Amino acid sequence: MVHINRNELPKEDLHALFSQFDTLLNKLDRGATSTLLNELLGREERITLAKRLAVVILLNEGMSGYKTAKVLKLSPTTTGRIAEDVRKGTYKKTIEILQKNKRSYLAILDTIDSILHLGGILPHRHGLERYRSLNHYSH
Repeated sequence: MVHINRNELPKEDLHALFSQFDTLLNKLDRGATSTLLNELLGREERITLAKRLAVVILLNEGMSGYKTAKVLKLSPTTTGRIAEDVRKGTYKKTIEILQKNKRSYLAILDTIDSILHLGGILPHRHGLERYRSLNHYSH
């Protein structure tokens, strides 16, 4: 669990820090970004981000919140909160960014599929081919 200090910075200062962090990340190449995030984020923070991304993707692909929670070993409350945010459009830009690079999006789906398959949770169903029929992958 991530510990957040109760003594928050003023909103203006937080905004300035976030802006500088965004600028820094935008200027880094892939290897440097990976190194920076791996060094700055603890194991739990990386797990949280990876699972949140997986939830957004699985919900976007039509998996139920209940099944998503079960396969990713998350509480239904956590998954439900993210599902509500997906419905509200909170992750709309994230999904658009991911789907712009279809190869990367399919690679993420394949990784999730492999995790679920290797964990015995779901059988493989034609591998990545099952995603190609979705509207956003049509040729």
